[in-house]
This record gives sequence, C-alpha cells and structure tokens, in this order.
Amino acid sequence: TTIMFTTTIKNQITIFRNNTNTTDTLVSKSLQAVKDVNIVRLTGLKISMELDNDGTFDKSTFDSQYNNAIDSLNKYIEALKQNKSSSDTISKAETLLNSFPEYYDLFVKRSETSLSGVPSENNPYHIPLANKADEILLNVYELTPSLLKDLSNQINTIENQNNKKLLIQNVISIIFILLVLFICLITSRNIVKSLNHLKTCASNVSKGNLDIDLRTNGTDEISKVSNAMADVSETLQYILSDINQFKVEFEKGNLKYKINSNNYNDVFKDSTDAINSTVNALTNETNYIIENVNAIANGNFNLDIIDLPGDKAKATNSLKMVQQALKNVSYEINSLIKVGADGNLEYNIDSTIYSGEWKTTIDGLNLFLENIVSPIKETQNALNEFSNGNFEHRITNTYKDI
Repeated sequence: TTIMFTTTIKNQITIFRNNTNTTDTLVSKSLQAVKDVNIVRLTGLKISMELDNDGTFDKSTFDSQYNNAIDSLNKYIEALKQNKSSSDTISKAETLLNSFPEYYDLFVKRSETSLSGVPSENNPYHIPLANKADEILLNVYELTPSLLKDLSNQINTIENQNNKKLLIQNVISIIFILLVLFICLITSRNIVKSLNHLKTCASNVSKGNLDIDLRTNGTDEISKVSNAMADVSETLQYILSDINQFKVEFEKGNLKYKINSNNYNDVFKDSTDAINSTVNALTNETNYIIENVNAIANGNFNLDIIDLPGDKAKATNSLKMVQQALKNVSYEINSLIKVGADGNLEYNIDSTIYSGEWKTTIDGLNLFLENIVSPIKETQNALNEFSNGNFEHRITNTYKDI
C-alpha cells in the first residue's frame, strides 16, 4: 500500500517538475528514502516470520534493499543540504541514516540465530532488533514534522496557485503514507505477536503441557485458530482424565469398567474404543487362564489348552507345563497303587525325570513307601524262617511306632 501511494505521488510531481524543480527533487528523494526504509523494515519483518516457521534467509535480497535504503538516505540528506533546509531536519535525517547499520547487524545476528534452531522467544537478538526497528520508525516520524515545515516554507515561495495546491496534496499524501505505514507496522506486530503465542502454545501441547489458556473472545481468523487449538487441548485433557480413571478402576480389580467413548467423535472415539477393546481382550484371556487353573486345581488334567497369540503364549505354555507335571505325577501315583495292589512291593517312582520341588516330593514318596515296605518284608522273612523251624530267628531292625 505504501509503495503504491508513493508511486502515485511521484507521478503527480512529474506534472509540474519544470516549474518546481528544486521542490520536486527534495520531495521525490524524501519519498524514495521513506519508501526504501519501509521496504527494508517490511522485508526484515517478513524474513523474521518465515524463519520462525522454519523458513530460509535470503541475505542477498536483504543486502540489496539495505544498500538501496542507505543510498536513498544519503541522496535525501544531500538534497536537504542543497535546498538549505533547517539544521534540525538534516540532523534527524542523519540520525535515521546512522541507526541503519546497527539495525542491519542485529537483523543478521537474529536471522542466523533463528537458522540454528533457536525459537524467537529464546533468541537474544529478538527484543533488541524489535527495539531498533521501533527506533527507526520513531526517527521517520520525528523527521516528518521538520520535513513538513520545510515544505510549508517552500509552498509560500511558489507563486503559481496550482503548483501550491499540488504541493499541498503531496504533503497530505506523505502524511497519509506515513499513517498507512504506522497502521501496517502496528498491525503486523500484533499479528506476529499472536502467531508467536500460538506457536509457543502448540509447542507446549506437543510436550504434554495441556494446562494452557488459549481461549479468546476475538472473531478474526487467528482467534478462530486459537479457539480450535483450545478445543483440541480440552479434548486431550478429557481423554487423559478418562484413562487415569480407567487405571484406578483397573487397579481396584474392576475389570468391567470401560471408558465412555460416546463422549468423543471421529478419531478420538476410535482411540477410546481401541483402548476398551484391548483391555477387554486382556480380561477375557486372563479369565480363560483362570478357568483352566481352576479346572486343573479340581483334578482335570486332560484339558485342551489353546495357545494365546504372541508373547501371551508364554502364559499358556507355562500352564501346559504345570498341567503335564501334575498329569505325570498323577499317573505315577496311580501306577504305584496298581502294582502295590498286585503285590509288587519293590516298585519305585523314577524321580530323575523331575526337578525342583517335584523331585523332592517324589523322593519323599519313595522313602515313605520304603519305610512301610521294609518292616513288612522283614516280617515276611521271619515268618518264612519260623515255618522252616528256625525259632531262633529275630527281627533285628528297629521301627518307630511298630
């Protein structure tokens, strides 16, 4: 907008260039200087916004525009001196010129720091650059009254009324341009501030910090985006709250508790349904294992245990091992009972095929049987001796409680 108005004014000035050559030169150079200074400022603002959003830094373009602005300011100051403008106006123009190198250095350092990955809120050159940009804007506006005063003096020297009116129009246009410039800069700063706030909030949400106040009463597009992000943050908070409550109920043993997925829509509903389905599947598999353990505990060793998928097969495999061990022990005990009933008192269970407590139990059972069979066998031997007339035979071993 500023560039458009500047071009229009320059075209108007051309109409009466022959009659007001000195004034035309001064006004043209002042407008060109303001235009070039504004271009550098707006380009710097655009590059800063792009860098904050992972953009790139075209230093050659910025350098070219910076050099143009310096050249325009030097020409403007030279025109002021040739036109014998007031020392106050010349001093303010020189102050504006002298502030530009520092602005350039701060801008380059700020841009290079942003390229290294440092966000704007942590960039040590972000605030100094903004202050220097405000200082340049202030210098432009401080220069305006002096320029207007000089132009006013020149108006009094113009005899042709038409030229005087046109010059006044130029003055008004300059004021309008500066006003537009001021509005654009203020608006752009507010937009950048809002976008940086949204960026910071989005970064916090991505890190798990959901306690952020994003609500706004505004009706512009940025406010709508902010409210939409607030909706997402609140929905995530509700989901996390439901998951935490789910955990509490699960630890209490309430396996029937479910998250109410009807409170959510689309992918959030799908996610909560998936959580419910996963826990429901785990509960069913746990109940299946419990049912088989109860069956084994009740003496049913012939269960057809189905393997669970993946790593969960470890549970069913261990259950099968317990089942098989109990089945083997049951078989050995039944075999022992059967051979004992047939009169075979020499039979022992082979404990070498077992390990751990199972082996200890089998060894203890064999020892128990041996302690029972030994006195019986010795008594049987004594009766045989007595039947053969050997009444001198004695039972020499000592048995407890027998």
